[in-house]
Amino acid sequence: MTDRKLRPAQALWTCPKSGRAFASRNQFHFCSDVRLEDHFAGRDPKVIATFHALLEAAEKSGPIRILPEKTRIAFQVRMSFAAFSLRRHWVDDEVARWRAEAYSVGEQKHLKPRVR
Repeated sequence: MTDRKLRPAQALWTCPKSGRAFASRNQFHFCSDVRLEDHFAGRDPKVIATFHALLEAAEKSGPIRILPEKTRIAFQVRMSFAAFSLRRHWVDDEVARWRAEAYSVGEQKHLKPRVR
């Protein structure tokens, strides 16, 4: 294994209009004045609780920025690493699909029988 020196991270560039920080100077983006509360308005309390559970899980890795945007809410450290669009039963349905797929893999239904 070669020994490489890591360059120190450059300071984040901040958009003068929106105040949002980016890893790349003048990164293409849409400035937004959407607030987190705007995403929660009229949402099922279970969906909001699920979002907060995802946030709590993400924060276990370290501090993050929450970036409410027009159509989604992103989590950012230096760069955005996750984004969510709040929808009714959005996590329950998705998790159910993952669970069903994982169960099928556990049954090995994805494998074709060998022909001898």
